[in-house]
Amino acid sequence: MKRVLALLLAAMLLVFAVGCQSGGSTTPDAKPEESEKEAEPAEEQEAEPEAPADEGEGSGNPDAPAMKFMWWGNDSRHEATKKMVDLYNETFGANISYEFMAWDGFWDKLPVLSASNSMPDILQMDSAFIHTYVNNGALMDITDKLDLTDIMTQEQIDIYKIDGVLYGAPVGTNGMGCTYLKPVLDEYGIDYPWAGWTWDEFITWAKDAAEKLPDGMWIQGDPRASGYENLQNYVEANYGYKILGFDGSFNFNKEHFIEYFTLWQELADAGVVPPAEVSMSFTDGDATSDGWINKKVLLRFSNIGNVDMEVALLPDEEQTTVGVASAPVGENGGGWYQSTMFYCVGANCEHPDEAVEFIKWIVSDIEAGKILQTVRGMPVSEAVYDAIKDDMTVGQRLAKSLQDAVAPYATPYWNNTPNDYADWVNEFKAYGESIMLGEMGIEEAADHLYEAGMAIYESLNN
Repeated sequence: MKRVLALLLAAMLLVFAVGCQSGGSTTPDAKPEESEKEAEPAEEQEAEPEAPADEGEGSGNPDAPAMKFMWWGNDSRHEATKKMVDLYNETFGANISYEFMAWDGFWDKLPVLSASNSMPDILQMDSAFIHTYVNNGALMDITDKLDLTDIMTQEQIDIYKIDGVLYGAPVGTNGMGCTYLKPVLDEYGIDYPWAGWTWDEFITWAKDAAEKLPDGMWIQGDPRASGYENLQNYVEANYGYKILGFDGSFNFNKEHFIEYFTLWQELADAGVVPPAEVSMSFTDGDATSDGWINKKVLLRFSNIGNVDMEVALLPDEEQTTVGVASAPVGENGGGWYQSTMFYCVGANCEHPDEAVEFIKWIVSDIEAGKILQTVRGMPVSEAVYDAIKDDMTVGQRLAKSLQDAVAPYATPYWNNTPNDYADWVNEFKAYGESIMLGEMGIEEAADHLYEAGMAIYESLNN
């Protein structure tokens, strides 16, 4: 047991095949676009330091209805968004002021505003917390006010609804699929992965590829110690449920846990993934020890929001040789695809029609898109993407290719790691590493995790 407890921190460093580690890949909790800080669930790390809180009146028309727009971010996001608000005010004679701050400041302030029924008229919202603010009545139902059918299909719009209700416009999309280097696979006569491949096809492909590779090279990293999100991807694709529910429910299935970990043990025995000590030697994002960058592992399960950063580590001549595919697909889809940020209207907004008009303009207007570029991730509008793609890096354009490969097959994803289960999530990682190292049996770990999770569930319902 001491060993397991000691591993709670060590597990955070492991490479993950369906997470965002080198050669392994990307977890849903490591989403997007660009994150405010490493611990935050929905966005990837910011490229720049965050700026302190600030606010401004913009260049609004004092005779128009007054509204406030509030967001979090770094300096590049702040400057682009202020410029965009000013353009809207000047073009349409609107009167939108703004307030912006760093991630921590935003989430410290928003609960206070919500409790006092003084939410901003328009606000940026993270997918990890939107359910909380929906449940406490802080966000307005804009289903009948916001028409997005000119920039996405009704099926896509429905993905972003909560219990059939639209509470926000998706800002930038993110998801999880596969990236690989075509010349390396060509060298060893390995077929390229493809969009829509099934789990059975993936397993066959991986075992066949492993037989063609020399010692010291593997198909991908080992996902077993990287977190419950990998199991979540698998069971949602194949069985259609979430392990941890927003309502506090605990839906852990021991049989599916055993099935998943047994599968990866068989793949480890077949040489598909590296030995545990090799996996633990990889450091994601480090040019000298990233397994995928250094071609020790050939397939990476990547988040759309991470691709630009990953590809930037490659030599310039290799950046255009990266291929993309969807994650393996089960009965219910495969991988995940979702917006990690939304533009929402506060429940107490006095001018909801005007607020919704502004939101629609942000996500669909070409000039707004040219100002914002990708400061909140990949645009949801194809027209906006086409207008800015020539200014993008190779990695950003590759992210769009990955998005196109992922979207038709992926399952919708809402960050669903309730704080009450944080200790259980850490235990999952520690026991996963113990299994990988041969220190604990799969069934033993399944029993413990079920009992630990049920104890939390019962404490929440007593």
